[in-house]
Amino acid sequence: MNPEHPQPPRLALRILGRMAIHGEEFSALGDLEEEYHEIVKERGADKAKSWFWVQILKAIPAFTKHKIYWSVQMFKNYMKIALRNIQKHKGYSFINIFGLAVGIACCILIFLWVQDEFSYDQFHENGDNLYLVGTYLRLGNQTETSSGTPPALGPAFRAEYPEIVNSVRFCNGPHALIFAYGEKRLREYVEAVDGSLFEMFSFPLLRGNPKTALSKPHSLVMTERMAQKYFNTEDPLGKIIRVENKYDFEVTGVLKNIPRNSTLQFDFLVPVQFLEEHWNDPHHLQTHLQPRHRISDRLPVWPGLPCI
Repeated sequence: MNPEHPQPPRLALRILGRMAIHGEEFSALGDLEEEYHEIVKERGADKAKSWFWVQILKAIPAFTKHKIYWSVQMFKNYMKIALRNIQKHKGYSFINIFGLAVGIACCILIFLWVQDEFSYDQFHENGDNLYLVGTYLRLGNQTETSSGTPPALGPAFRAEYPEIVNSVRFCNGPHALIFAYGEKRLREYVEAVDGSLFEMFSFPLLRGNPKTALSKPHSLVMTERMAQKYFNTEDPLGKIIRVENKYDFEVTGVLKNIPRNSTLQFDFLVPVQFLEEHWNDPHHLQTHLQPRHRISDRLPVWPGLPCI
């Protein structure tokens, strides 16, 4: 830059170029530059730069108001044209608008459905290392798959494979037992599990100790919803529920209500040991494993029924 002919600040010139209406930036710049050079001669370059910045900053509110005003006017104009075209071509407009609305609705529904599917069992802290063991049944030329496994499979896995950190057996039976408490006599479904359920899965207990809640054969863990159903505002811990008019179960834990997006759904849990007393043939017992790392191919894990 020639010191004898100092130029206005570059940043201020850029701001002016942004604010000036198209086609008027050169005339606006010419007027300001002419005044700028006059001030340089009379009062010096520093005074001229200050004056130039003041003019730019003073123009910003007017520019902003002008920009907003004309943007609103243009939007109104576009809306008038659009409404006139809709009224003029009603059939064509209906097809386009209806098709667009249906397309957007379908996209939203598909997105919500996919999001819901991917949310299942994501709340388990050990989710990446949980597996459901299954069974292949070959009957002649046919092959069937099942989530049922022998009762001894879980403990055998832990004993034979060092990769297995923990296992839990989950039996969806016995079904529909009669629960009696006070004047209430209701038929309820129960699930028989190992106590390691609370170590592997993130089903938090609101009341009770997860390490001992299912340690006794006649222990009973229920969800918060069931506790409200049977005991209202009473403390359920230690209460006795008569089952099948034969067994006395002690409430040892209250679970937080099972999330809707959980594959495992239940309201009552009893220990697997209870099956030896009530039902000597647990024919549909699922086994869930928690390995130290990803399970290797040599383990008989059925990937078709993951826990997560």
